[in-house]
Amino acid sequence: APGVMDRICSMEHEYGMQAAWSNEIMECPLPVAYDKVHSLLHVNLRNHLRNGAQMYIDCCHLEAAMPECRGPRSAVLYDQAMSRIVMGMAARHDVMIFKNNVDYYGASFGCHENYHCAAENVMSEAAAANIDEPLAYVAQLMVPFLVTRQIFAGSGRVVGRQFHLSQRSSVISAVADYKITMCRPIFHLKNETHSTKGFRLHIIVGHSNMSEYSNWLKIGTTCAVVEMIESGYLRSTLAMSNPVGMLHQVNREGPDSLISLELNGKHQRFSAIDVQSWFVEKAVEFYAAQKQVSVEIQDVLVGWFSVLKALKCEPESLSTKLDWAIKKEILQKAGPQDREKIDMQYHLLAPEGLYYCLRDVMKLERIVTDADIEYAKDVPPQTRATARTGLIHLLESMGREVIGVDWSTVRYIEGKEQRTIFLGDPSSTEIDL
Repeated sequence: APGVMDRICSMEHEYGMQAAWSNEIMECPLPVAYDKVHSLLHVNLRNHLRNGAQMYIDCCHLEAAMPECRGPRSAVLYDQAMSRIVMGMAARHDVMIFKNNVDYYGASFGCHENYHCAAENVMSEAAAANIDEPLAYVAQLMVPFLVTRQIFAGSGRVVGRQFHLSQRSSVISAVADYKITMCRPIFHLKNETHSTKGFRLHIIVGHSNMSEYSNWLKIGTTCAVVEMIESGYLRSTLAMSNPVGMLHQVNREGPDSLISLELNGKHQRFSAIDVQSWFVEKAVEFYAAQKQVSVEIQDVLVGWFSVLKALKCEPESLSTKLDWAIKKEILQKAGPQDREKIDMQYHLLAPEGLYYCLRDVMKLERIVTDADIEYAKDVPPQTRATARTGLIHLLESMGREVIGVDWSTVRYIEGKEQRTIFLGDPSSTEIDL
């Protein structure tokens, strides 16, 4: 079996910022910080980086979108590479940049996940279920998984004297919506496919993970659930009558939180761990029936199962793996006056950021190496990102002016005419001129 999970996926991060010369971590002179970073970027053209990622100002915040990756390890690698790039930018321009989901002024910063789905497969499954919109069909089946995924994917948050699993869950106000500026849904239903080979599943409830392991498990388990739905294996699921309410409840109460669900027509109460156990058991059954299973998905299934077992029996053992568990371990040793500062400092993208200090001292779980991260800062993954960056270099070497770059298009000037080259397959490294 091949070693890599063959699923195109990526993430987008919105970053919080403040001027580095501010004396108080809670003080946030954002206009100064934004002006500094904005001066680095073209206003009207997304900056396409050497590794195939894009960085831009969106709705007055800095945002970075990873290149198209193949499988969870690649996604973690390029997520770490983007963090390194942002760290370098912050150091050069006297700003502090945070990879977090919320600040203490009420501002929310997203981590959006993208998964490529085969359109034909999902459309036929949706039609069989009498659902017109394939995205809505996938969303319906995934809701219980995503509501409870925060028990291992949450990045942890101090809320007064309480500790919540997730920074992101508390700002979610809808299950699905076509607009995400007025509300924060679990799913974004806008059909921006960026592909001729399928469609993009756009998940808004993502967590800005510092931990490589949390990030890897978050993406890997989601890839597995998407594959079960796409193949038609997962056609029915646990039903939730109030997903947003359940999301907030699990966030507050933790992995043992009991939520009301419907299974086989009967209303029952399950813990969040039980819900995830239901999904991992389905995944084990599904992949056991496949002729070939990648090493990567085998690792994900083992990790998924072992984390759920630890959450039940020995949650303290996860304090080197999961963001919320790492953060909670540190906070238990801190005074009440320091808790919010520690929470914020954990997400600081700088060598002196708390996460990076803890990573070495506590020997936190790693997925990728520092050498691989440095390589990924400059070299795209073997997906459409390679084709796109190669095309840009080719056009520039031929003296053509590149005037616009998006995920699936590159626009340039040929003589006096504007031309566009389409790159429709997110998994292909080839350029079809």
